[in-house]
Amino acid sequence: MKKSIILAGILMGILFGKTVMAAVPDTFSASVLTEQAEDKEQEVPDQEDNAGVELYIDNQTVYEGMNTSYSNGYIPIEEENSVEIILPLLNRGKILNKEIRVSPNIGDTQGNPFVYKNYDMRIKEEKIQVTGTDEKKSVYYVKLTLELKQGRKGGTFPVIWEISGESTGGEKFAQTFTTYVNISEKKEEEMTEGEEVPEHGEENEPTDPEGNEMDFQGGQQEESVPQEETEKKKESPKLLHTGTTCDKEEIIPGDSVSLLLQFQNMNEKEGIHNVSLTVLSQEKNISILNESTVWYFESIRCKEVIEIPVKVLIQMGIETDAFTLQYKASYENSEAEPLTEEGTVTVKIRKTPKITPEITKPNKKIYVGDAIAIKGNFMNTGAGKAYNVTVSAKADGLRLQNTLFIGEIESRDAAACDGILLVDGREGKEKYGEINGVYRICYSDESGEEYTEEIPFTTELQPPILLSDTDKKEEGQNMSVQWWVTIGLLAEIILICLVYFIKKVKKTHGK
Repeated sequence: MKKSIILAGILMGILFGKTVMAAVPDTFSASVLTEQAEDKEQEVPDQEDNAGVELYIDNQTVYEGMNTSYSNGYIPIEEENSVEIILPLLNRGKILNKEIRVSPNIGDTQGNPFVYKNYDMRIKEEKIQVTGTDEKKSVYYVKLTLELKQGRKGGTFPVIWEISGESTGGEKFAQTFTTYVNISEKKEEEMTEGEEVPEHGEENEPTDPEGNEMDFQGGQQEESVPQEETEKKKESPKLLHTGTTCDKEEIIPGDSVSLLLQFQNMNEKEGIHNVSLTVLSQEKNISILNESTVWYFESIRCKEVIEIPVKVLIQMGIETDAFTLQYKASYENSEAEPLTEEGTVTVKIRKTPKITPEITKPNKKIYVGDAIAIKGNFMNTGAGKAYNVTVSAKADGLRLQNTLFIGEIESRDAAACDGILLVDGREGKEKYGEINGVYRICYSDESGEEYTEEIPFTTELQPPILLSDTDKKEEGQNMSVQWWVTIGLLAEIILICLVYFIKKVKKTHGK
């Protein structure tokens, strides 16, 4: 009995399901699936083409020229007079021509161990051998060899990598990375040729009266530090600035930009705790717009990277080509010992000119054969100097007598010019009528990049003013009347003079 009831229930369920499916048109499900498939096919390419590009360091792979990966504490290789740095970059998004521009910034010349040259380069994506395997990986393999000065101070020095390029969708991008290079100290060689320098530990090494070894400058050598203390110092965590990204490709005075500063705990084994990170600016034309300039983190693990957003206003009065932000980090190591780190973040800006023009426009109606005097005033409201400022006109039937060359205009300065606009007329059937023209102001900045400002104008071209036959006759008649009037006046004047002369002669003769 129970089996019969169960079988009857299953049979009714199947029949009910078929009835419901039959009630829904077949075209409904098919059309929905087709539309969803088409939407997916259309959306994927658009997202790929228009997606922004983001570069990041491949910190897991060891490439040729590297002793270990970035995540395991990669150290650039220092030779006698040079240091080789490898920066492997991967990307999200598609890069135009698979090419990026790399501009290494090695800091100022004072106290820097590097020989200054132009190290800018263009890097294409290529397959590079992965050390210890047969695998080759597609990467933007940045390899830079920096020459070192003969006499130099040792220490840890930052190299700031400024990366820029363009996505296949036409969106430009710019990112900044920072790597640190350990350089050993080297003094200028003052020994004469053939004279040997005594090595440390030889019998001829100088000693003080008490028998202690002296260094080559004549001072007493420092006592050796216990190995445990040395290892403890080496393992002290450091929170360092490693990169900066900006929401704009170029920063110009007057901009308000959002920066994202990256900091990394460089220690491989020890985390840090109770981290207080402060970012300030001491430059008068730089303002930080954040409500608070202090960021707090409860803990940062070893090799972990944190990011802090900083909004900065660059005022028009800034005079330098870069500005700096100062940061200070206070934190504790695993043994609750207080530690601090201080440093600066350098951000480049670009001073571009901006010409605001005013120029005389033609009247609403002009006539073939006219010569129109024009006057222009040009104000450079940008932060950079404008070079090769010229003015030309583009309009059918009109032309400037000469292209107006103004030359250079300093920032916040102005210049003026005068010219003649000639109305030559148009050819073809439509010789007269409305004309849409434009004044074009062209100039460039100090790097040679060109800019254009345009002032449009509209006027109506009329035929030249010609005298008709009636006008000519009337003009001739008027000329004749004027001529006879002139002759009559002259005759009257002569007659008056003659009468006066005769009377005077008679009076003289009578006397």
